[in-house]
This record gives sequence, structure tokens and C-alpha cells, in this order.
Amino acid sequence: MAATMTLGAAFPVVAAAGDKAFGPADLSGLKAWYDASDLQTEDGAKLSRWANKAGQSDFNALQSDAARQPTYQAAGKINGKPGVKFTQQTNLQLEKSFSLDDLTIFAVVNPDEIVNAGDANQIFSKLGLFGDHNWYFNIENNGFNFGWKDDGGYRNYVGDNRAMTANTSYILGGVKDGAGGTQYMNGAAIGKLPGSGNPVHNDQPNFIGGGSGAATSMVGVISEILV
Repeated sequence: MAATMTLGAAFPVVAAAGDKAFGPADLSGLKAWYDASDLQTEDGAKLSRWANKAGQSDFNALQSDAARQPTYQAAGKINGKPGVKFTQQTNLQLEKSFSLDDLTIFAVVNPDEIVNAGDANQIFSKLGLFGDHNWYFNIENNGFNFGWKDDGGYRNYVGDNRAMTANTSYILGGVKDGAGGTQYMNGAAIGKLPGSGNPVHNDQPNFIGGGSGAATSMVGVISEILV
């Protein structure tokens, strides 16, 4: 029997787990969990900190510059659940960076607009402050874009079934497993990413939203991220 896995700020996702309902806290290897439904602040308030609900404090996401802080929405665009509203120049930076090892990322988002630019629409990436980056999770060319850089170049899936529209809620997923990867939208696998198995590593910071300069944030709401 398929069980229901409920993301804290999202809509249900059907997952195979016998007849037991389970949540993100039950996931093996959970490293980071940003859940807007746990934020304790006023509607419309600027957000300087999004705590890592998975417990590892050095993966908390911070922003000390008030001009770059996103805002909290008590009733956001995703099923009326709480969310964090980003504009192009807002972001949160993780205290510690993730390396490009095998990983899975899920993000629950609703974009206000789709900007067709290479480094715009960042959701959760290592991109922005320096001259290079090694993985990215964003919206590009009208669709969901998850990929990385290895010694063979940038890995991107460009199929038509990755298309997104504004003012629509999505659960986006990116999985890197060994040399390759898979992209998911709303629980369905949409495409495969080949790779060389030699990813480019660096010590750049991780951002929720864009970093600075050409790397700008998705304009819209993020309700949850799981890693």
C-alpha cells in the first residue's frame, strides 16, 4: 500500500512506505529542512534567519542585511500555508556549505514570474558571490533546472516536460546519485542527467535564493526545502 508523506508546508506526496504515514523527520540522512510553517514572526516581517529544522545548526540560513532579507507570509501562495517571499535581490546564506556528494533536494515553491535569464530564479544553489559554481537548483528557460558542473562541463536537463508557469505551486526534486542524476516535478521523474563522475568542488556558500550580481533569487514564495 502507498503511504502519504506530508511536507510540512505543502500538499501531500504519495510515497511507497507500506501502510504507514510518515514525514520528513523520518527520512534517512536528513541534513537540512527549512519549513516556513515553523517560523515564529509577524506576517510581512523581514526574515534574518531560517533555522534548520533537521537540527544541524551550522546549516541555518541567515541574512544580516535588511535590504536583502526576504519576508514572511503567514498565508502564502501554496495552499494558504506559510511561506517566505523572495524578490530578485533577497537571499539567505547557509553558515556551512554542502559539498557535491550524492544528495536529494526537494523544494516547495510558487513563482510570481518566470524570468528567462541564465542565473536568475535561483532557489537553492551554490552560485552568486564568486566566478564559478558547482551546482544549482533554479528556474531557467521557462522550466525547472537542476544540475552541476563536472570535468565534462555543465549538466542540465532541457526536456520540454520541465516547463513551469507563474503563480502555480510545485514540488521540485533533484537527485544526484553517483555520476548521474534525476529531476522530479510533483513526484514524477521528468528526466535524467548524465555525468562524468568527477564533479567540480569548491567552497562557495549555499544560498536560498540568489547570491549577488547576476545570480538573483526566484521572485515568489518558498514554503519548504528538504536536503
